[in-house]
Amino acid sequence: MTFKAKITLLALIPLVFIAAAMAFITRYQAEVLSAQEMGTIQQTLLDAKKRSLKDYVTLAQASIQHIIDNNKLDEYSAQQRVKVVLNSLKYGYEIDDGYFFVYDQQGTNLVHPDLGHLVGTNVYQFQDSRGDFVIQSLLRVANEGGGFHTYRWNKPSTGSEEDKISYAMKVDRWNWMLVTGFYLFDIA
Repeated sequence: MTFKAKITLLALIPLVFIAAAMAFITRYQAEVLSAQEMGTIQQTLLDAKKRSLKDYVTLAQASIQHIIDNNKLDEYSAQQRVKVVLNSLKYGYEIDDGYFFVYDQQGTNLVHPDLGHLVGTNVYQFQDSRGDFVIQSLLRVANEGGGFHTYRWNKPSTGSEEDKISYAMKVDRWNWMLVTGFYLFDIA
């Protein structure tokens, strides 16, 4: 190899390093942008699901309002009819995706179509794995005019505890709390 060829080869080495550095930086920036975009998409999906939860609870409330307002029914009969309606309401892509559950102010479950063994059980003192008093927190947001709460709950289809977000609203006539929610894993 001639001296001139060696100098030309040595001159190319910095260019190769520059090209490699530029490729690394370009890939890194693409990964960062991709992660940011994924975060934006997940937040947009979460916001849309939260709006849906609030809408579902509002629709459920509207579907029972005629029973609540019926002064010809005694309290027990009206409550039983409302429970039947709420037990039968479902929403989502699969027929059993979404459902509604109801608690009184003391934390006793009154309606739960998927976990019937909870009906009649007081879970006011129940804490999730993070120490959150789930029903107390849901009651608080319901009593403050309605709102969202995130907590850990056993997902029936997997048998494992997962993050869940719910929207809770107060049923004024009986001081009940009407709730629906979804598992955050479903968005991920």
